[in-house]
Amino acid sequence: MARVLQMMLDAITSTLKVFADWLQTLPARLNTLPLVWTDKMLWITLGLIIIFILLLSILLVRLIKRPRHYGRPELLISHGDITPISDDGHRQLITLSISNLNPYPIQLLEFSIKTNIMMHAMMIDITDVASPHNTITLEAELEGLEGETGVIELYAYTAATNRQIYRLKANLNWEPWNNRYKVETTGQTLNMSRTLASANVSRQRKAAWLEQQSKQTKQTDRKFELPNDF
Repeated sequence: MARVLQMMLDAITSTLKVFADWLQTLPARLNTLPLVWTDKMLWITLGLIIIFILLLSILLVRLIKRPRHYGRPELLISHGDITPISDDGHRQLITLSISNLNPYPIQLLEFSIKTNIMMHAMMIDITDVASPHNTITLEAELEGLEGETGVIELYAYTAATNRQIYRLKANLNWEPWNNRYKVETTGQTLNMSRTLASANVSRQRKAAWLEQQSKQTKQTDRKFELPNDF
């Protein structure tokens, strides 16, 4: 992109030089033309040329100032595990090393964890920013994570691409010989996302709550139903 802008700038500079040379020889050229040029026609012609140059300059400035949009970002969980921090194993600590392989920063929003026996995903909010070409380490405490296999999803935001929210998905496996969950560094996928995982979980919990309230209301109505022979 920078090379293209430089080529455009060189072309405009060359064009301005040609115009300058042409303007210097314009009076002599006009005298050789059979058309009678009045002062008014000359100033109109010069005005149109100046307007053209100004419009060309404005277009170049807009092209230079316009934000550059990249393709799909490159994001990787280079290391991740979940280890117990209490004697009963109920409290756990998750550690994630996230590598930003892009020339621009990425805002980390949240990550979710869901195992094969969990009904709803476990949500963790984050506010860290991964700087360009750098690795950031995150830590958070968990409670009651159980299961043999699972999935961890990391949600991130960047203004450098047309699709601004992305979801990085990685597999999670229990290693009983190491007494930990390990995040697999291979097989990770990165896709755009319209919403965050927390929004989906909130909708699911709201639907379950409304269904429970509806059942309770029906049970209450049955208790107050009068018998037919009353």
